[in-house]
Amino acid sequence: MDNNKRKGKEIYEEPETVFTTGETSSSRVEETEGDYENVGSGAYYDYYDYESYDRWDWRDYDGVLGPVIDQRDQATCWAVAIVRVVQALLNIGVVVPQQLELSIQHIVNHVNFDAERGINNIRNALSFMKSSGVCLESRCRSHGRQLVRKNCTHQQHINYHKVDGFTHLTDFEDADLEDIVRRQPVIGLIPINAELHYYDFGRDMIYQHDRTTDPADPAVHNVLIVGFGNRNGRPYWIVQNSWGEDWGDRGYAYVYRQPISGRSISQFTEIIIPNKRDHPRPPGPKSGA
Repeated sequence: MDNNKRKGKEIYEEPETVFTTGETSSSRVEETEGDYENVGSGAYYDYYDYESYDRWDWRDYDGVLGPVIDQRDQATCWAVAIVRVVQALLNIGVVVPQQLELSIQHIVNHVNFDAERGINNIRNALSFMKSSGVCLESRCRSHGRQLVRKNCTHQQHINYHKVDGFTHLTDFEDADLEDIVRRQPVIGLIPINAELHYYDFGRDMIYQHDRTTDPADPAVHNVLIVGFGNRNGRPYWIVQNSWGEDWGDRGYAYVYRQPISGRSISQFTEIIIPNKRDHPRPPGPKSGA
């Protein structure tokens, strides 16, 4: 598990402005760049199947999520999460032949980070995704699937895929997030510790860490929240990690979810949501439907 120990050095620093409010669930969403319209209003959810209201899984929709990646000994969870969450947003409701595979290597090449400690301020990467964007994977591939910083060799005058901005949630409860995750996958920042490294899906399916034991500013790891469900009365989030398919359930984890407001603190310290006008589209039928 040496690689995971090195991954544990990844550090996320809070943005210079911390977005917190003590207001109602929907008003806890604070815009940092771009607009996130009607969050929590239900305006976008007419096409969802509410017969399974307590379950959602973006893995059920072809091509929305990219395959699990192993970041190995490079502290690049931030890059994987940012590019993959934008890729998901752009691919929702798009037929598979027209879906995009965006280059994680491209953002690794252009945003400064430390290979062992990660990125000092994730705002730099988010700003790059808004102002410059990334090209397709076919234009800028990683070398042997290893995300090591290098110079881009592709032509400059090609298409780059951007977003209008990102929304941060820093004062939230799990109950606030369910409608948002039904709309699109999001980035979750989760405290990194030995429990997470050695998460054993076979022994204890649902990961639950005692957040009250965390330091005031814990080191965190960036993951994708791609759905939620319930097993034997225990609610959970479905999380795609970047530690390879040998970790967890083929690269996924099931993280404890508290659907009732005021009961307990979320397992996530922050949520990041990409915004783009006219996205996401309605998701269309599930795989095999």
